[in-house]
Amino acid sequence: MLEAIEFRRSFWLPLATSIVWLLCGDAAGLFGLALAIAPTFILMAASFFAMQPSESKRGISLAALGGFAGVLFGVLSLFVYGPVTGLMLVGLSIWTFVDAGLRAAETLEPTEGVPAPESGLVFGAAVALDEALLGAISLMVPIPSRSAVGRIEREVAQAEELFEARGWLEKPEDYHRAPLPLAPLCRLPPSVRAARSDVVSGWVSDELSDTA
Repeated sequence: MLEAIEFRRSFWLPLATSIVWLLCGDAAGLFGLALAIAPTFILMAASFFAMQPSESKRGISLAALGGFAGVLFGVLSLFVYGPVTGLMLVGLSIWTFVDAGLRAAETLEPTEGVPAPESGLVFGAAVALDEALLGAISLMVPIPSRSAVGRIEREVAQAEELFEARGWLEKPEDYHRAPLPLAPLCRLPPSVRAARSDVVSGWVSDELSDTA
């Protein structure tokens, strides 16, 4: 069943920024168009994913990545498109970047005992930077094939049945084994003291020969 398409700011802002990038690049010739490819492609992908509620998180990450790329390429565009056009592109890219961070911050669930962060442009930019990294990672992960998607769905369903049957969903601590006691990795002296480098290297060689 197809999901209802939603045309929110998360859709039209990356799309508008990508269209402006594309028009400015096309007007500046071949080199200008090459400069606009990266932010245009990423922002259009962000707009596409933002239309579907189930993919809105990926759309936010790609919008942050596209805005970040737009800021970087926007600085170069000052020398290619001119100062007025370049500043406009930088401003639109910053707006898209920070807006993605603020929208990502809205999805954060509060944790008991942890004070809520102060919302603002600085906080939105910090969150957007994390989202940009996630967006870059999502572009490097290949899209699974149809057969792989079916296999993943079956494995998840089987795992859910198994976890529910053994009570691990209600008590996840029963699934994880208790950690083993920590064992010393090497025989270190009980105290730390200064030593000559030749003495230290000789001591390390003896320790390695004893454990070999």
